[in-house]
Amino acid sequence: MFRYRHDPGHPVIQSSSAGVATALTAVYTGTIDFPQAAALVIGMDVGTTVKAVIASIGRSTATRRTAYAHVVYNLITACLAFVLLTPYVWLWESLSAGSLQRNAEIALVAFHTGFNIIGLSLMIPLANPFAGMVERLAPEHRLPLLDRLERTLLKDPGSALMTVQRTLRDISLQLFDVVSALMHHHPPDKQRLETLAYELDQIHAYVDEIHLNPREQHNWPMLTAAIHVLDHLQRLHERCEEEPERALTAQESPGLMEMSAEMADVIDRISADVGAGEWGRAERLARHHSERVIAAAESMRENILASVASGKVDVPLGTDRLEAMRWLRRVSYHYWRITLHLREMAQESQGSPKTQAQNN
Repeated sequence: MFRYRHDPGHPVIQSSSAGVATALTAVYTGTIDFPQAAALVIGMDVGTTVKAVIASIGRSTATRRTAYAHVVYNLITACLAFVLLTPYVWLWESLSAGSLQRNAEIALVAFHTGFNIIGLSLMIPLANPFAGMVERLAPEHRLPLLDRLERTLLKDPGSALMTVQRTLRDISLQLFDVVSALMHHHPPDKQRLETLAYELDQIHAYVDEIHLNPREQHNWPMLTAAIHVLDHLQRLHERCEEEPERALTAQESPGLMEMSAEMADVIDRISADVGAGEWGRAERLARHHSERVIAAAESMRENILASVASGKVDVPLGTDRLEAMRWLRRVSYHYWRITLHLREMAQESQGSPKTQAQNN
């Protein structure tokens, strides 16, 4: 139940359960008759679906489909309830004249429960058509990156892994672009990060289904490299999604500004090398930069702590700068490991029996 008190004596309530209780009170005191109370209850059932629709705005496809299913189901049961209302009133009156008004509370609760049970019973056999209708109302946007991951390829782990390699390269480039935007003072695109999270989850699920038998052990290094890439991509994604303010702090902090500017340049160069298939050059650049950041981090930590101790920087600002320094160090480490394992996957794919046969 949501309650907003605009005045201590006049609460505003938005809840179907509270609405039923209010209708019961009104019919019991004779303010409204039973059919009016029943109509109110039906309307309240439909009205509460507005919350679900509002909550789904800007959310994932699954969230929007859940909200739309809630709305459509309640609309269907509401129509059913209006059809049943007249026969229901007639049945009560035919059994005992005046009993409906005398037992209005019981009758209203029974009506509310009854039409929901009947609606559910009717919808269960129609679950598949109902699901299809909801999917058409909230179609899932096609993601070309995931269209490559055909399940038929899982029968041939070597082919599946080469497809995974190309997909991981492309999603790495997208995530590097997000890091680059952060380092160039651009706020993260939440919708893009949400899409990347979904793509990473789907790729992870696909890789989980690649099973190697003893005769396919030559694919083992490529599979383990893919798992390593996924692990670091997911952790890098978390850094961008949950800690974007760290990049801004680094860009504005003495001692970290130079490191931040260098990272902006390095991530762009790494992206260019990965996009061109220059795996070795990308990995060497990422490794050297990460090593420099990690080596500089300890002395920077001491400088920040000394500034706090001398009173030049207050504790909250000092803490923010320490977190920004750790963010730079972790991000540099993640994109180094990503390029390292992408290079391993590329080398393994070039040396695989399938690729050698194609080259011959």
